[in-house]
Amino acid sequence: MNRAAATLLRKASGGQSACLRRRGRHLPLRRCLAAWGSTLQIEPGVQRALEEGRPIVALESTIISHGMPYPENLAMARGVEDIIRERGAVPATVAVLQGRPHVGLTASQLESLAEAGPRARKCSRRDLAVALAQGVDGATTVAATSYLASLAGVKVFVTGGMGGVHRGAETTFDVSADLAELAQTPIVVVCAGVKSILDIEKTLEVLETNGVPVVSLGTDDFPAFFSPSSGVPSPLRLDTPSEVAAAAKAGFDLGMRNGMVVAVPNPAPMSGGAGIDAAIHEALEQAEARGLKGRDITPFVLASVNETTGGHSLKSNVALVRHNAKVGADIAVQLAALTGRPTAPEAFLARPTPTAAPPLRVAVFGGAVADIVSKPPTGTALTPGTSTPGETRQSFGGVGRNVAEGVARVLLARRGDNVAMGIDSSSDGSGAVVTLASVVGADEPGKGLVAGCEEAGVNAEATVEVGCSSGAGDDGGSDKAGTASYVAVLGGDGDLVAAVADMRVLERMTADFVERHASIIDGASVVIADGNLPPEGFARVSGLCAERNVPLVFEPTSVAKCSVPFSAEVNRTQQCRCSAQER
Repeated sequence: MNRAAATLLRKASGGQSACLRRRGRHLPLRRCLAAWGSTLQIEPGVQRALEEGRPIVALESTIISHGMPYPENLAMARGVEDIIRERGAVPATVAVLQGRPHVGLTASQLESLAEAGPRARKCSRRDLAVALAQGVDGATTVAATSYLASLAGVKVFVTGGMGGVHRGAETTFDVSADLAELAQTPIVVVCAGVKSILDIEKTLEVLETNGVPVVSLGTDDFPAFFSPSSGVPSPLRLDTPSEVAAAAKAGFDLGMRNGMVVAVPNPAPMSGGAGIDAAIHEALEQAEARGLKGRDITPFVLASVNETTGGHSLKSNVALVRHNAKVGADIAVQLAALTGRPTAPEAFLARPTPTAAPPLRVAVFGGAVADIVSKPPTGTALTPGTSTPGETRQSFGGVGRNVAEGVARVLLARRGDNVAMGIDSSSDGSGAVVTLASVVGADEPGKGLVAGCEEAGVNAEATVEVGCSSGAGDDGGSDKAGTASYVAVLGGDGDLVAAVADMRVLERMTADFVERHASIIDGASVVIADGNLPPEGFARVSGLCAERNVPLVFEPTSVAKCSVPFSAEVNRTQQCRCSAQER
């Protein structure tokens, strides 16, 4: 269908389901369908919580696959989810499974990810597209989890420790993508600060430069993962989850697109900070000696430190994650309360049912033509005055018919996407009706055209047969013209040699014809007419549209027919799509 018709179709539908909102911005329907219908998988419990406005806490999966060994990682993941539920929120572990990003995992999916461990690909934001394309399993980092959770509408995310600026970044430029993501994704990240293997002061400087508020909960010192204090002053201090929720809401209300870091001191710090630091430095030296870089450093260091400390670092890691889950759940509950959203199922049991939008109705007045094209074999010349062996192809055409079929197929595909997404088509206008008003002969091509329209989802009740010997269905006229046809003969090189267009039957689309089918204009969202209508027929279509305040699109059809609106002396056409030759 032409671009003008598509524009009016969008306007005619009242913008319903034309876009969705993400992070305060409008997204075109096509992107939303891709993001929601065919890509992002939201676990049913999480989906219900989103619809009901209940508090949700996102959880990353890299800590499961790369942060701890199995089965400790599974026990930790299950325990953290249970804590969040006990505090009144819904957990939503984020991961990529078989090339599909998931927000919320089932019990079996969580166990499979834990068993896979490092076999699952570590996915930051930059890795998501390739992981999806290759259909692999992936564990999401802070950056990727923040992006996917925010895409789903989740506002609070709990993790162990976030990434930062690596030591020596002034020469290596090794800076975690977590910091860049926090600069552009509105989500509250609850963590135990950053690991002391990183340059904490430079990390805070980068966050400040990118406008990301960094809050330490109940302390003036910024935590350093294993240790409750890094010795670096915290940029900001808040003392309760309710204060954090209030600050987060204020940022969201301002339309700020950045996130917020909430650093929570480790409640079970390891004794002997010097010993931990020594173990970390030793692990960093080993990583450098092995040539490890980027994403491979942190998992190696954590495993090495756990071995050096006899497992005490792992216990401390689990304790801080569980504590962060309590704090994050409390923040999510408070945030839901501040935004006026219900926090228990009883609060939304009596929600009113949304009113369904009326279905989209498109009326098309125009030609329906049988196309016949003959061509000799490539390199074979036509012989004048006699027949030449070749091949003949028959198809259905006509500008009006083509437009009607195109619109019907687009809407049919849209309905299919909605079904796949679990959306009721009646609520967004995609339970549409496309009707073609045209004239065909009482012959086999005419019957084939009508049958083809119906097969493509076009209502052909207003397409009538004329020229019947019995007079049945005849709209009047002098002769018994057959179905409009276009017969073309091509040369062996594929160029047009000669053609005959018999469009006499289309002259029957007179003002009377249009008047008899005026009912398809009543309640139409848009009317499309092509240049095959005689001027009087087009004038009547234009007049009826004006009387009913229905937008009219004119498809010029050809250079010879593009002047129909001017011949009809009307100026009510709202859209006209012309080629360079037709202007």
